[in-house]
Amino acid sequence: MVDTKSEEVKVVELVGGGSLAFGDGIELISLNELVVAGNPSGRLVESLDGWETAKVVAKYWGPAHRLASAVTVKDGKVYLNHMFGFGFLKWKHVIVEAVFTPVKV
Repeated sequence: MVDTKSEEVKVVELVGGGSLAFGDGIELISLNELVVAGNPSGRLVESLDGWETAKVVAKYWGPAHRLASAVTVKDGKVYLNHMFGFGFLKWKHVIVEAVFTPVKV
């Protein structure tokens, strides 16, 4: 988290057993939610205390053979760009809408 007044950078504590390992691109989708692209394809992260702590509340599992590297939002929908993957002669980017599944507690 970055305090815009003091420009101080703080680490946000991730609670609830989720992980942001292999995260790449991020997009803030509301004041208390952001999406992290990576592996798995996308994770929806929520903070209810001003980003002192956060929790992975949902995941999106995209194409298993591709790595999501960027996320964007258009018209309230989240899209992930899968940068590269495996497969003969399939070197193109794949952009998909992320439909998240809640994480079981």
